[in-house]
Amino acid sequence: MADISSETLPTVPYHNTGRNYVQDTVSSLKGKQYATLSDIDWDYEYKAERLRRFQLLEKVGQLADLARRWVVVVAIGVAVGLVAGGMDISSTWLHNMRSGFCTKGFYLTEAVCCTGIADGDVCTAWKTWNMVFHIRTDSLLSFFFRYFIFIVTSLILAALTVVLMLMAPLAQKSGIAEIKAIISGLVMDSFLSTDVLLCKAVGLVTVVSSGIWVGKEGPLVHVACCLAEFIVRFTAENSNQALKREMLNSAAAAGMAVAFNAPIGGVLFTLEQLNTRFFVDRLMWHSFVCATTAVMVLQLLSPFDDGSDVLFKVDSNNNWLFLEIFPFMLLGGLGGLYGYLFNKVNLLVARMRRKLIGDTNYHLLTTEVIGIAFVTSLLSFPLLFSRLSLSTLITRLFRDCAAQSTSQIIGGLCEDHTVIHWKTLGLLFLTGFQGFVLTCYSYGAFIPGGVLMPSMALGAITGRIFGIIMQHIELSHPSWKVFAFCSESNTCVSPGSYAVVGAAASVTGVTKMTASVVVIMFELTGALTYVLPIMIAVLVSRFVSDALAREGCYELWIKYAKIPYFSDSTKPLPPVETSRLMTKLDDLKVIYQDSVTLGDLRFLAHNYDYQYFPLLRSPHGNKLIGLVNRLDLVSELVKVLNADSELPVLIALPNESHYTPVSVTDGSVTVSPLVETDIVPVSPNLPFPSLVSLFKTLSWSVGVVVSKGALCGLITKKDVVELLDGDMYLGYQAERRVEPGLDRLMDDYS
Repeated sequence: MADISSETLPTVPYHNTGRNYVQDTVSSLKGKQYATLSDIDWDYEYKAERLRRFQLLEKVGQLADLARRWVVVVAIGVAVGLVAGGMDISSTWLHNMRSGFCTKGFYLTEAVCCTGIADGDVCTAWKTWNMVFHIRTDSLLSFFFRYFIFIVTSLILAALTVVLMLMAPLAQKSGIAEIKAIISGLVMDSFLSTDVLLCKAVGLVTVVSSGIWVGKEGPLVHVACCLAEFIVRFTAENSNQALKREMLNSAAAAGMAVAFNAPIGGVLFTLEQLNTRFFVDRLMWHSFVCATTAVMVLQLLSPFDDGSDVLFKVDSNNNWLFLEIFPFMLLGGLGGLYGYLFNKVNLLVARMRRKLIGDTNYHLLTTEVIGIAFVTSLLSFPLLFSRLSLSTLITRLFRDCAAQSTSQIIGGLCEDHTVIHWKTLGLLFLTGFQGFVLTCYSYGAFIPGGVLMPSMALGAITGRIFGIIMQHIELSHPSWKVFAFCSESNTCVSPGSYAVVGAAASVTGVTKMTASVVVIMFELTGALTYVLPIMIAVLVSRFVSDALAREGCYELWIKYAKIPYFSDSTKPLPPVETSRLMTKLDDLKVIYQDSVTLGDLRFLAHNYDYQYFPLLRSPHGNKLIGLVNRLDLVSELVKVLNADSELPVLIALPNESHYTPVSVTDGSVTVSPLVETDIVPVSPNLPFPSLVSLFKTLSWSVGVVVSKGALCGLITKKDVVELLDGDMYLGYQAERRVEPGLDRLMDDYS
């Protein structure tokens, strides 16, 4: 479509005629309606906004309009920070309640309850369930009693999660895949409803507290976008789908920022992962303000225990050695391999679940979640590391022994590293293997939850194993030249920093995020001296991941859900002509302007769930006039419900009248639906790679194929995405009448 800006508006003298023209033009741009799973018309929405602001300059002024938008951005940031803080406190409290409670107040977490207690002293205010039932802590009965409580509380919390998911099924899974599609232009209003917001926020708290191997960090992006949708509902942005998505983009940055206390990382996440048509400077500015506001509110509401401004502080001032580049690169390679294996196994489990259980068999889905919780708790409690929450586990793995208090040293992590402690390494390996299997199965089940924190934990386990081995080499061979500047009291190798590098590599391997992961890990840990090793591991992980598979976790789930979305795939495309891929004119449902009756329009609107109907002048010549929006046509037809179906219809076009109200005369009916006349036609001979480029660049939802002014056919975004994914060749042969041999040609390029 042709781009319209304030510079291209007619240059007329500023008098009453010019003012009326602008007002008439603005009034003619009615709010466009969109069906679920259709794509918004970016050009139309921004055209309406530019014309609205042109008129607004004469009435209110641009400054007030700009101030209102900043108020919305800040309000979203405040709301995201408050909700994230509440979720963080609630999940910590529930996890603590699985082991005991505070006598000072049932609502207090263990950290708050024991504030001021010196390391090594007993916190008398915190009562474990052993103490409540007078069971000796060092007895065998105590172990089995705590085991029993661990399993029962996990089952109860998992059951509560399932109840919430039954109330709002769209709250399940991570939600980032769908948010990527929504911000790119797809309409999924119910995915951001208030019911989904409440059930997802509470469900994340219960499922994370139950110990199931999923995280709440990624889904916070979905929660943040739900909050933005709720706030925008009361503002002017709600009437413009493009502006609404600008607010959703800012909310996504805030969601990722509060997840990892990383405002800059949140902004980079939106730039790296979300495909939009926004202006980059405005996108970054809005996202940064929203993310910073959210993190400030989060820290005011729930400051970290040690008073620092990082979530997992790495207390290591050591300078890494050049020799360590090789284990860092190896960690990156293992991270890329882990991402490939995880995505393969996870999608395999998802397909098996769909085949054996289905997507709507809620009885079996509920049983499966309860089973996951039971197996997870049954396997996790005997292993000391997996018994911890994921955030606590990562904290222990990221910190070196000198930076941890006596109560924080667990599992032999700080044993004398002059000898190899195989028990510790074996415990870490078993925890990592168990976590990998449980995460592959749990992510995608009928629960809310993300993959970022489990991947970070698994990468940290691998990195810690590497760090322990490297520190053993240093302490066992202090005379080596590479360790000449190291000392027994100040070792050069930092096992905690290896855990940080491994965590970054694993997250990149799964999601294919790069720059945002590096910044998030720095903001998350404060490991300034290890930024370069993190970058090296992330680069290697991405190269290995790209060599094994083209798409990351979120793109694979978008394809699995059959959501029309253009991924950043770089695979070669076949030079097939558009005429061989389009839906031909004979298979289309069209409207002829000079011979259509009210009954014809009612039949089309009621029986065909298309986004557009082509409007042709007459059956002779097939001259294209424009595309009629079906939902707007339905709105117009509702106004003439009592009119005779045999009456001829006059469809008023925008260039004929700025707005013609619906009217019924003795001989005809006049309707004025939205008719898209600013169409960029596509040649039937256009090669498929060029067609894909047009759809991506112009954010089309439908391509109109025209030859010499006559309509030849249509091709939709869904058609193009299915062709790119390679899932529809047989369907096209049967339904789209594709010429023989095309499927073979497409397969050659897949």
